Amino acid sequence: MYLLKTAFIAAVVATTVSTSGLAAPVMPAQVATGRVSSAAAETAAVSHTANTTCTGVIVDARGLGLEATFSPLVYDTDGRVVYGATDIDPVIAMSQGMVAYATSLEGALATGRAGANPLVVRAVAVRSGGNSANQVNVVVSVADGDRITQADRDSGMLRRCAVVFMK
Repeated sequence: MYLLKTAFIAAVVATTVSTSGLAAPVMPAQVATGRVSSAAAETAAVSHTANTTCTGVIVDARGLGLEATFSPLVYDTDGRVVYGATDIDPVIAMSQGMVAYATSLEGALATGRAGANPLVVRAVAVRSGGNSANQVNVVVSVADGDRITQADRDSGMLRRCAVVFMK
């Protein structure tokens, strides 16, 4: 499995969240030398390839205390709702929920929910909101919120509930 991930990482220049909280490129050499955590490397391995249509979004919220719910929201750090109940096809949401949950990138991909070319972003926090007093919503950077919004304009992925949260 390690060799497969390493080969895949070497084939893709991906992005992950730097210590400043902004998206930063992750080069295969960084992974090989251990300068990127294994969770960051795993997330980086399947990050969306530029100039192609995204099939879904995977939000990596591992280690942040995210709780599962039927109707979560994605906020950006400015408080804008990037994904919520107004963005979905209610028939799809009723049959499968607004998001799928997984504990690893491999599990997130195995759901098939985010498709073959998902946009992978890292949550910077989790929060409560009008939909729950519990920590059920994810917060992403403004830049990642913009990337999700643009990818949705191009593909309609949010309407199809093509969203997976890793927790």
